[in-house]
Amino acid sequence: MNVAVTPFTARLRSFPTSRRPMPVPIIKAGILIGLFSALIQFSTSLQAEAFLDKFKDPEDGWIDGSDWLLNNAVGFLPLPIIITEPAVGAGLGVAGLFFHPPKDPDPDAEFIFPSVTVAAAAITSNDTWLAGGGHFGNWKKDSIRYSGFVGYTSINLKFYPPGPAGRDSGLGLKFNGEGAFIFQDLLFRIKGTNWWFGGNQELAGVDIDFDGGTEPPVDSAVLETTSSALGLTARYEDVDSTFTPSRGLIAKLNYLRYDDAIGSDFNANKISASLFKYWQLRSNLVLGLRVDGKFTSDDLPFYMLPFIDLRGIPALRYQGTDVVLGETEVRWNFHPRIGAVGFLGAGRAADSFDDLSSAPSRVTKGVGLRYYAAKKLGMHMGFDIARGPDETAYYLTFGSAWR
Repeated sequence: MNVAVTPFTARLRSFPTSRRPMPVPIIKAGILIGLFSALIQFSTSLQAEAFLDKFKDPEDGWIDGSDWLLNNAVGFLPLPIIITEPAVGAGLGVAGLFFHPPKDPDPDAEFIFPSVTVAAAAITSNDTWLAGGGHFGNWKKDSIRYSGFVGYTSINLKFYPPGPAGRDSGLGLKFNGEGAFIFQDLLFRIKGTNWWFGGNQELAGVDIDFDGGTEPPVDSAVLETTSSALGLTARYEDVDSTFTPSRGLIAKLNYLRYDDAIGSDFNANKISASLFKYWQLRSNLVLGLRVDGKFTSDDLPFYMLPFIDLRGIPALRYQGTDVVLGETEVRWNFHPRIGAVGFLGAGRAADSFDDLSSAPSRVTKGVGLRYYAAKKLGMHMGFDIARGPDETAYYLTFGSAWR
């Protein structure tokens, strides 16, 4: 639903982040939500039967978006957005996607998404809102990828200071973060391989305001900051589906440097590493493993520190300069179209790398249902219920729950 941009955008699951080489969350969520919204919208029209036939798999008669997606990924598509992040509450929005067909299509190659330009806006139940636009482009038969997003956001979250008064007691301090941001990635594939290398940029101006005039538990210098960073990215990707893998490996490594030489108000380093491994144990049984680590210097503002990013834990609930986590998921397709998942995860957050070994483990677990919504693309969608250390949370899932 992740993910090493600032917390202000990292967990709005329907928007892209700067850590992915393509806006898969927008495409996965938007296309499928739009698909079923379109079914409802047109079901009362005179041409309903012909329209519905476009979403019916001729082999089993079940609803399937593969042919519609493969044949209609051109032009303009308006889509609703659904947000299910417990830290900001449930939310809705709208996005407009503009598809640009490739200029040099290869009829013998596997399906490659066309370049996409998007404009989007969303609001949640705690008055968090975001508006912006982005672009994903791929060129030279998917050997060059660019993704970027620029926008303005006002997000209401809670900060849990370390110690009995904050993180341990669960008594977070409400604050608002407002400002503009831009994230960009440019990746190049090493010819004939599954390796990608490139660079990325982050730029944001944020104003922080603690609720009700609360005395800020942080240095006042971080209440109004400009963050500017440049980084390097390496990625290996060899999976059977971009959307819902059943076998293969994805590995990512990213380094970011925030520096006053490029306009940042602070100097800091951030390293993010993640690995996703999938095994198809049987034709209807898939095991997945996720390992993730984020390591930073202590000069980052509190709202940019990494947090334990697992289903069942709200954004920013458990933060530290260094965070590690692991999660495993089993998917059992007990029907050709319907499956069930079970997952178990644990993470640690500490204020230094040396303290990780003694930091408490925060455990999450849950179950969910999946529907095979686009067979030709290997895309599932579904619903998860997750229990964390403090609460139970609910998520809509499009493709993979791991970002």
